[in-house]
Amino acid sequence: MDGPTKSIVCLDCAELQDVVVYEGEVEARLRDTTATPECYEKSGHNVREWKHPGPCPKCGATMVRDETQMICAD
Repeated sequence: MDGPTKSIVCLDCAELQDVVVYEGEVEARLRDTTATPECYEKSGHNVREWKHPGPCPKCGATMVRDETQMICAD
């Protein structure tokens, strides 16, 4: 990925995904501000922003950070 990211959850795939977001005036002018994040597997899937701490999309347990990624605490 190239740039800052935010986490989304795809409710259809039941998985967390990171999408690139842009910050700053130049990037804001270049990007389409009406665009919404899409699932990497299939566009049109039901996605929403995910914030830590939040539930695992597969089992509902609280997700925790390890050294490189989010993992299910269950």
